[in-house]
Amino acid sequence: IRILQNIAVGSNMTVCAVIHQPRPSVLRCFDNILLLAKGGRQVWLGPSEGAIKHFEEHGFRLPGNVDLPDFLSDVISGLQAKGASELLYELDEKNRKGNVAGLVKAWSDMKVKPVVDQKVNTPGMSIADLPSRKVPYYFQISAYIIRGIQLRVIRSSRIFEDAIAHLITGFIIGLIFYQSPLFLTKIDTVYGNSCPATSKLLCHYAKLNRIGMWGFYNVMFLGLVSVSTANRTFGGRRKVLFWREASHGVSSLMYFLAENLCDLLASFINALFYTSAIQVAVPLEASLGIYWMLWTTLHFTVTGMSYVFSILIREISNSTIAGVVFAIIFSMFEGFIEAIANYAQWAYSLWAGRACAAIELSLGIGLNTSVPDVCYSSPHLTENENCFRDSETRELISFFDLNVPRPHRSPNLPVDLIVLISIGFLFRFVAYWLLECADRSKTR
Repeated sequence: IRILQNIAVGSNMTVCAVIHQPRPSVLRCFDNILLLAKGGRQVWLGPSEGAIKHFEEHGFRLPGNVDLPDFLSDVISGLQAKGASELLYELDEKNRKGNVAGLVKAWSDMKVKPVVDQKVNTPGMSIADLPSRKVPYYFQISAYIIRGIQLRVIRSSRIFEDAIAHLITGFIIGLIFYQSPLFLTKIDTVYGNSCPATSKLLCHYAKLNRIGMWGFYNVMFLGLVSVSTANRTFGGRRKVLFWREASHGVSSLMYFLAENLCDLLASFINALFYTSAIQVAVPLEASLGIYWMLWTTLHFTVTGMSYVFSILIREISNSTIAGVVFAIIFSMFEGFIEAIANYAQWAYSLWAGRACAAIELSLGIGLNTSVPDVCYSSPHLTENENCFRDSETRELISFFDLNVPRPHRSPNLPVDLIVLISIGFLFRFVAYWLLECADRSKTR
């Protein structure tokens, strides 16, 4: 600010600048500030410290740990609740209009107004003489990413809390499946590694199969913790900040993409904590890396759903409850409950459950996912020759399909992951549309 003042005085020019989210110390550098309420109605002209005292006299107190420029913007917009000692927003439109009208009247009725320095530098050129320039999109998204990372580093305690929440959730899953195999095809304590001819039928069927339950609990628990930790990105006060920035002409899409990229980095970290906790307690056959990839993908998808609720419902507590409820509802369609999952291709949970079963049984244990050719050429062959049939339709199925819920049959991990990612992008498309269109009457 001092440099700009020196340039203005030395060049005899009027310097115009847009200061993005000024700090309180920057705001206090100005000799005077002009505050206009909705409709261009003046509510203050004078020093910034005087504005705080003026607003406090009329019932608007500056809460602790709140940025001064944001507080002033909230007050002149009517959003700040009158008489509140902490950051509370007016939810009633009538009260908001009443707050603004009261401030306008208070200013007009003020008998002794602050003394304003009338000395103004003679402009050497008008704004119209300046060349119109557009900031490139890559520059905008780079600036937003850098700022997003810096803000997350400053608020590193939140990153730590989110990581711990995922770690604890992983430990809970670990306790549920603690040191117990998810799948056993034969009773090793009786037969060892061989299977007598008289017991071949028993040897070919799973003696322990918890794959369906494994996918169900993971989809539900990871969904719950992901929704709970992701709603701060655009929810509550963050949505108001977005409107402020978008009103300055910046690309709202670049802002949205930058915040998503910053959250994607958090998804990698949180999914790693979640996966590591499970790997310690559960004897899984598939590698940590492949599970990390799956849980990161699921985290990406559920985070998109969380964006939708946090933007649609302003209060963070209410949006969190809505997201948690829907995460539980979606988990019902994971496939473990076959009766309601047969036609649930629209649910992200079904594709996550399919991927979970494919990773553990196919990539980990190595169950056969195809029907042997000899079973087609010799229809009389039975389970003793590894020719398995559906219990209802009597059609030939693979050993993998025999041991998973019907919605999880015919595994195709790449397709499952692609569908999960696509649903995540669909959620984000809806979230961006809501960010642009919903609740815009409160934009300032």
